[in-house]
Amino acid sequence: MNLLFVGASGYGNIGDDAYKVVFLEWFGDAHRVRFDSPYPDVTAVDWADIVVVGGGGLVYCNESEHFEYMSAYLDRANKNNTPTAFLSCGVQLRCKDPQQAVKVGEEILEPWCQYLQKAKLLTFRSRVCVDVVRKISGGHPNLHYAPDAAYALSKTNLQIGPGRSTLIIPTPSGAKSPKFQEAIKNIRKDERVIVASFSRDDDEIVQTIAAKFSGHGNDVDRLRLSVQDALALISNASRVITCRYHGTVLARACGFEESQILTLDGRYKSSVEQRPNDMKDSHLNRILFEKLIRSQR
Repeated sequence: MNLLFVGASGYGNIGDDAYKVVFLEWFGDAHRVRFDSPYPDVTAVDWADIVVVGGGGLVYCNESEHFEYMSAYLDRANKNNTPTAFLSCGVQLRCKDPQQAVKVGEEILEPWCQYLQKAKLLTFRSRVCVDVVRKISGGHPNLHYAPDAAYALSKTNLQIGPGRSTLIIPTPSGAKSPKFQEAIKNIRKDERVIVASFSRDDDEIVQTIAAKFSGHGNDVDRLRLSVQDALALISNASRVITCRYHGTVLARACGFEESQILTLDGRYKSSVEQRPNDMKDSHLNRILFEKLIRSQR
């Protein structure tokens, strides 16, 4: 079958690109897979047998044109009677209290209702997101919680950078927080440090922070990483200090214990994310989607 994934994969963000790696591994051998995002080429929908929104925190409305981009794909799919699905998605809200998420989501995400209701399958990456989507979709009959598909990535034997290092994954806003400043202040003078950019938006702050640790070894800053590069840096590290949601997810996927991960992302998506009991539970996304594919044959 022709599977079209739309979202943000392939544009220089490690978290978004991780889904591309996983989906190709899961579906690339048995199907023709195409990624088209985030700027819509709606003619790609005419090629597809199924249009998939995912993965990532793609269900949001803000001042950007994101919703218009995603709805352009979905409108074309609905016009063509092409089945749609949301796979390993999250909602994104400006909501610091998870207990208020359903109420906030109901107010903010109303434009998504018709698209969620028409989709054949919905898998969302946190239980709070599932509660939000259940409410705004009117209780979709094929809505499921499944741990983030990026948990299906695994530790690599690639060697990048020094072993037993401290890996810092900052963002411009996260680096301003007192907790982040305290964390990097307490890094020992003899500690090996790598500062990694998980998004092009982070390059400048990565270079600024790396300059503080230039005496800790060569090549402190790491830019323009592939997903495999990111996994290698994490796998070789002894601990991770991250302001990025997927810094936490990939560290867990690489076998890190919670005591080795300092998550300093105060955004909704990190506040509602919980460590899966088993990383293999992320394969529920694959299992449910394969069931959908069989039903369309």
